[in-house]
Amino acid sequence: MPLDLLAIHVRARRVRKRRGPFAMQASRDDRQTGQLPEGSRTPPVAIANIDAFLAQALAAPESTASPAFDLDVAADSVWQRIEFHGIALALCDADAGLRSWPEDLRESVLEEARHQVLWEESHREVVIALLDRLDEQGIPALVMKGTALAYSVYDRPATRRRGDTDLLVARSDLRKARQVMAAAGLERISDAHFGQEVWVRDTGIGFVHAIDLHWEVIGSPSLRRLIGHDECFAHAIPLERLAGHARTLDPVLQLLRGAINRELHIVHGYIAGAQRHHEGDRLIWRMDTHLLAPSLTEGQWRELGRLACERGLAGAILTSLRGAQASFGTTLCESAVADLEAAQGANPIADHLAETNALARLRADLAALETPEEKLELFRVRVFPSRSQIERRYPEASGWPMPLQHLYRLLSAGLRLFTGRRGR
Repeated sequence: MPLDLLAIHVRARRVRKRRGPFAMQASRDDRQTGQLPEGSRTPPVAIANIDAFLAQALAAPESTASPAFDLDVAADSVWQRIEFHGIALALCDADAGLRSWPEDLRESVLEEARHQVLWEESHREVVIALLDRLDEQGIPALVMKGTALAYSVYDRPATRRRGDTDLLVARSDLRKARQVMAAAGLERISDAHFGQEVWVRDTGIGFVHAIDLHWEVIGSPSLRRLIGHDECFAHAIPLERLAGHARTLDPVLQLLRGAINRELHIVHGYIAGAQRHHEGDRLIWRMDTHLLAPSLTEGQWRELGRLACERGLAGAILTSLRGAQASFGTTLCESAVADLEAAQGANPIADHLAETNALARLRADLAALETPEEKLELFRVRVFPSRSQIERRYPEASGWPMPLQHLYRLLSAGLRLFTGRRGR
């Protein structure tokens, strides 16, 4: 192959459910409310074997035959890992020997890959139109995370599976940015996190596109020093494959942001398909690192090592780099790796997340903020969260009246404080 997925006759609508054993795709509403069905329990050893097989299938060079499917596990267990890793189209692009796979599993991979191609075309139009409007209004914006990577290091942007686009603006431009978002036909549906909110647009052809509007690079005030807002704009680079005026973070900051993201998802979890996974080793994230690392110049490798060591991120960066190397044979700058290994020690992300007392975390985050406006925003989000935030954390309270939801949340927090259990 690879497959020419655009030549395959498909219906231009989002597939919400799959046939057979793979009818596990949660809708966006399910993901927001936290009403996620219980997935099948695959033993850890089987998961490790599946992941190793998938990494081998993705990494097989053109001169080497892809591994034959010889896993002694249920096909739906393999599909769940493919969903978690976000690699359906990547498997097709890599010519991963799909013909030897079970028919239902192969068809599910192909169906998801087709969906990714269609979604990308539709999503790109929404993002470009929004960037055009922001540019016309003189609002600087940076494209971050998945979409930035899709249009900078991937040959085919659709290969970089994601569910939204993240945009960063200045806090001072937030009011104008919101006006632009609304004028572009987007609707704000969630402000459940400090420094960001979710906007969506229904295209009318089966796709509901989400834009995460950020005015903070990291949603935890105690961690905001790890990557500064002004730093991102000062070192921004063009993202011309997306749009002529699009910009994004430079490769060094993208690697740092990716390593931080990985650490946060281990604790907070990542929703893929119908399950929440508390894991940091998604193969698509390792592929991001694998493709980003070779683009660094010698000077950028030195800068990456310096920033990681200064900010206590040496261990996090090293884990990301070594993970990519283990899965895909990523070429690394060994002198930079040696510096990172020597600097491993305190991890500010782990220290922050290890604090089990919610009140202590709130005090630390409030202390990290400078203005009364920021402190009030954080207090409102943490103490009086929105309905969507409560239902995501406490799905058993979904649909309750808001006063009862808040009472349930407070009682649950009090119980955790009394018993010493870690909060959700």
